[in-house]
Amino acid sequence: MKKKLIYTPLSFLSILALLQFGCDSDNDSKEACEKFNAPEECKTKVQATSCCDDSQNCYYLYEDKKYKTPAEVVKVMCPNLGKEKTQALLSEMAIKTARLIEEAKISVATCN
Repeated sequence: MKKKLIYTPLSFLSILALLQFGCDSDNDSKEACEKFNAPEECKTKVQATSCCDDSQNCYYLYEDKKYKTPAEVVKVMCPNLGKEKTQALLSEMAIKTARLIEEAKISVATCN
């Protein structure tokens, strides 16, 4: 019985701490990012990163520079990539972008 009296307040304090510090309330918008590799034909070892928030605002990072569209980053990352391979890469990036937007929305929903 005494153990219950000791552990019950500790449990409540733990739950309170999780609720207080579990989500960042200062920033309403959550962002999800994912790195992706360029095809072998691009001859680059640098990975690009897609980032999206819950408001469907996305950007792409490549060599510390932000790009607004996937087409811009692909053009810089793979300037000599053929039309067919470029379309395949853009399709892959569109799928990843949609998934990142959903991850950001879920992140916001769990913190609100």
